[in-house]
Amino acid sequence: MKWLAARLALVGGLTQALVALAVLFLPVLPTYTTNNFDMVAVSATSYVNWGGDAPGYLTLGLMIGVGIITVFVSRKTPTRRAIRLIWLGALLSIGAVAVEAMSFGKLFLPGAIALFMAAAMSRPSKLPLPPQSVESPGSR
Repeated sequence: MKWLAARLALVGGLTQALVALAVLFLPVLPTYTTNNFDMVAVSATSYVNWGGDAPGYLTLGLMIGVGIITVFVSRKTPTRRAIRLIWLGALLSIGAVAVEAMSFGKLFLPGAIALFMAAAMSRPSKLPLPPQSVESPGSR
């Protein structure tokens, strides 16, 4: 993987995992309440306290997994499998942005863009294969 593509995959993966963890446990989602005098009070809450639903938890768990896998893959020598995993992470991130667009999905857009750029710039390395020893059947 080129240097820039590897760094973009690393940044994109970290972004996805950290944003998902922040949404789960930190007060980043706005909650609006009104009182008797028609005044609106805005406070922030986490997704757990907000009373999230199963698709939201599934999306957040998926983004944590995408982040961990792409960070792990970005540190290895580029193989076709690693590049496919980065493409998969980019496509899943774009899907998360689309599915959860009305609540917290837009928070995953920067990481999705970074992963998509990393996947588009990645090419498998052309490393020579190590020599393999060929033994004749009677040599043992």
